Amino acid sequence: MAAKSHKRVASAIVEIDLIGSDHDYAPVPDFRPSKSPRLPAKAHGRRVRSDDDPCVNTLRHAQEFTARDKEPENLYVPLSYQIRAGILGKCKQTSRRHGTTYWSHKLYRGPGDKEVIADYCRTREESEEIAQLFLDEEVLGFDMEWKAFPDLGGIKNNISLIQLACEHRIALFHIALHRGETTSQLLAPTLRKILESPRITKTGVAILSADGHRLRRYMRLRPRGLMELSHLYTLVKYAATEPEKANKSLVAL
Repeated sequence: MAAKSHKRVASAIVEIDLIGSDHDYAPVPDFRPSKSPRLPAKAHGRRVRSDDDPCVNTLRHAQEFTARDKEPENLYVPLSYQIRAGILGKCKQTSRRHGTTYWSHKLYRGPGDKEVIADYCRTREESEEIAQLFLDEEVLGFDMEWKAFPDLGGIKNNISLIQLACEHRIALFHIALHRGETTSQLLAPTLRKILESPRITKTGVAILSADGHRLRRYMRLRPRGLMELSHLYTLVKYAATEPEKANKSLVAL
């Protein structure tokens, strides 16, 4: 299947996720689904709508684009930070021998052999300074950590660590170490702006049902621009040959 087809099918599915769950996902550019008479699935009991169409039928679009678009289009953009081929090969060999994968952000190298920068923020003031470095990024990796049994309640037990990453920088915002107990005391304003921005796409696994839910429940935020990587995985794997399997089931990282 052409890369363009993947892009358009992804747009249809992502649009359902973003609009149908009261989260505003970052829009996928250059996609306008054709009119479809019915939407077979509902998200949170509401029909999913696009800006100029009454409904979006994901499976139907997948089948239409698969049959219609045959010309290849190169949408691959190489990253400037890479793991060198020889090192990557050794990591894969380690995985086969021991049943585990060796990986570290230190393996990546950018132009001029630059290393990935890792910032660890222990205070709200440090978090504010570092969060500003991510404001111009279009796509970020996003994850959170919390106590295994957070039934005690409170923000620090349920949102202990927030993580953001772009190609050349990683930031760990250790909320549990910040002074205070309320959202305004714990969360840096710029970090909040990033989490609630529909312009900055935050990608991760299970971030809609887990991480996004905790931000809403415990910090009373409105996280927007969240994209579930499990959905992208099923698109890449199945859209060309078995589009009916390009669903929204979660896939282990």
